[in-house]
Amino acid sequence: MNHLRVAIYARKSQEDKRESSIETQIAVCKEFVESYPEMKLIKVYAEDNVSGMFTDQRNQFLALQSSVEKHELDAVVCMRLDRLNRDAANAFLTFKYFALNQCYIIAGDDVADTRTPAGELSRGLLVILNQYTSRIAASSDMAGEINNAKQGKTSGGRAPYGLKIANKRYEINEDEAPAVRLIFESIAKGNSYKQVIEKLDHAGYTTRSGTRFQSTTLNAILKNEKYMGTLVYNRGGGKDRPHKVLIDRFDEVRNVGAIPAIIQPKLFEKVQ
Repeated sequence: MNHLRVAIYARKSQEDKRESSIETQIAVCKEFVESYPEMKLIKVYAEDNVSGMFTDQRNQFLALQSSVEKHELDAVVCMRLDRLNRDAANAFLTFKYFALNQCYIIAGDDVADTRTPAGELSRGLLVILNQYTSRIAASSDMAGEINNAKQGKTSGGRAPYGLKIANKRYEINEDEAPAVRLIFESIAKGNSYKQVIEKLDHAGYTTRSGTRFQSTTLNAILKNEKYMGTLVYNRGGGKDRPHKVLIDRFDEVRNVGAIPAIIQPKLFEKVQ
């Protein structure tokens, strides 16, 4: 009997905080493949920090599809079906595409015999449940972030220049704040970006990376409402965001006074 040419696919997304690591997925799949003498592992496809809801930005998944199309594989093994796809439409297309190219999908949670109507239904329900689970998790996470913003807490990431984060709240960075005030006050007086940068250089201020301020950096600072104490989250209600797992609508949060102000609102408005 000829060996079945097998590939392993493992994936983890940023929001999969409780999911198995890439290493664990590969180890479990390898153990399965090695338990069948007729299987031969050809390649491992793995990618981290990519969403299972979309396929166009997943290079390893696209490479796997290419191998299937070239008939280089007889089976693809993954720890769970949602590692391949979380979007139901993409999942069904993948099943059909692999079947047309005579490549089996073997997943740890896909125990149904899809050669029967009942088995096909069972897999379909699992796929839809995977999509639902992903969307409901995104909604839950967003609701938590919205609540944090209403309480004046950060949603993670780095604080902008002039501010710092302590206990999930913004505080003024006293080493950087004077540079922010200089920028706003100079622009309000009619100085050009070039003149402001020269003032910053003369005062010895640099960016956090130790480089000279640039016009693009100044522009971002001058538009940031955090400097007048306003925390804005989900700006515009999250409109026109590509590749959204979240399909619920959440209103923009504007929490005035949630952040210690480096400059006064009147100065901010004048600069705008």
